[in-house]
Amino acid sequence: MFSVSSCFIADFKIGDNINYNLKTLRVLYEIGGENAERRKHLPKPITITLVSIVEAMLYDFIRRVQSRESVPTLPKATLQALKAKVYSKLTNLVAGAKTHDLFQADAEFYDQIEELRQLRNRVHIQNERNHFERDESRAFSAARQYRAEEVLEYIAKFLAANHPRKASLHGYVRDLQFPWEERWDFGP
Repeated sequence: MFSVSSCFIADFKIGDNINYNLKTLRVLYEIGGENAERRKHLPKPITITLVSIVEAMLYDFIRRVQSRESVPTLPKATLQALKAKVYSKLTNLVAGAKTHDLFQADAEFYDQIEELRQLRNRVHIQNERNHFERDESRAFSAARQYRAEEVLEYIAKFLAANHPRKASLHGYVRDLQFPWEERWDFGP
């Protein structure tokens, strides 16, 4: 388990809800524990929650850019472009993040977010759109859960390191506690 500063979160309630969902994830990870039989049933609820947190962070950050609050760490052209469009659904948030390279990442990273978006929408058991494998235990695999963890961790750490709010606005949202082993190092 590790912690990431919540210094980038603008909307208290979104931050509070992210923390609630991270606590829910901790419970799910504890339920799985060392029991392989239990763990094989958890990637779906875990992955859906992870991707929902990604969506909340993207939504909060873009809403912050669109508000009156200054985000001096972004180029003016990016700020203007993000303010000119409505971003409310994850598909638009991912497209906006990719278009403006908000995470200074390669195209593969944004493609991973897009794939996770589609996987999150695979929540429907009947799989009417035939996304991913028909067998839910294969669609919601441990490998895809791991990828969702990596993407979420990267986004949280990137935003905290590169786009914090001014210091006087820190501390309203508890720092974020992630229930897996740390993978990305954004330290000095």
